[in-house]
Amino acid sequence: MDWKGLIRCDLSFGERFALAWRLAWRIALIDVAVLSVAFLFLGTRLNDVFVAYSLIATLVVYPFVVRQVIPRRYEQFRVRVLSDGEETEMDYTQSFKVAWLLGWRSELLVYALLLVISPLAQLLPFQLSSLVPKAQEAPWTNVVGLSLLMNLAGLILWPLVMPGMLSKRYNGFHLAVDRNRTAPRVVKTASRGKQRV
Repeated sequence: MDWKGLIRCDLSFGERFALAWRLAWRIALIDVAVLSVAFLFLGTRLNDVFVAYSLIATLVVYPFVVRQVIPRRYEQFRVRVLSDGEETEMDYTQSFKVAWLLGWRSELLVYALLLVISPLAQLLPFQLSSLVPKAQEAPWTNVVGLSLLMNLAGLILWPLVMPGMLSKRYNGFHLAVDRNRTAPRVVKTASRGKQRV
């Protein structure tokens, strides 16, 4: 395993955050739309299908969004999918593997953060659970709020796990970042501030 690849990256943090934003808002939009339609038909039973929708989102929505966002040409760079040294279009299996990697690695970071935050939350003079409406009282708010919270966590954590996503050698393919020659990259220098290279 390339441990340096988990940290070193051809994309700046800002570029990774921009990719994470493109992923997060699309997923959040689909989540809210699907859950709102489900609420119209199911009402208070919405919570019963949230787990089923989470599975469908993992298998369908996340790979679809990854395939729309990751292998595209952006102003400063583009991410290519290479299979046996040849550039290919990202297929479902490849997009699922990338989405799965982003998901489980960011989940590990969430659990690590919870280990730190949980003891601190007990020092608060109120219960955090009192801020969240009960599922029976506000099913739509509860489920959509949880979905938006998960996407917010992704927006914050995905840029941290993207170096590993880009450096990983998946079974049968890997991702490569190419800098666009027409768009100069802005880098910071210690003496002169920003400089184009």
